[in-house]
Amino acid sequence: MNANEYAPEEVEGCRVTVTVPLAHGKHRDVPGKIVVASPLVQAGGQYLVKAEVKNFTVDGTENSPWVLRPGLNASMTIHLGSGGPVGEARN
Repeated sequence: MNANEYAPEEVEGCRVTVTVPLAHGKHRDVPGKIVVASPLVQAGGQYLVKAEVKNFTVDGTENSPWVLRPGLNASMTIHLGSGGPVGEARN
């Protein structure tokens, strides 16, 4: 997160949506929540956030692969105002 735009206390506790691209142009959205927003600002004015999400299988069956797997790219939308005070941001 950019420390010049949002303070850690604004994002901690906010809902998130992690979007994972799948084969054939499909994607899955996985809901979660920011559980840590680091107060330490790194070089470049960024700070780290950590979110907990509930992983599930691609088709909901026991033998199907997990949606979130090592090596897959994903994007995370932070829904500001759902735990912190204002707006919505995409990171």
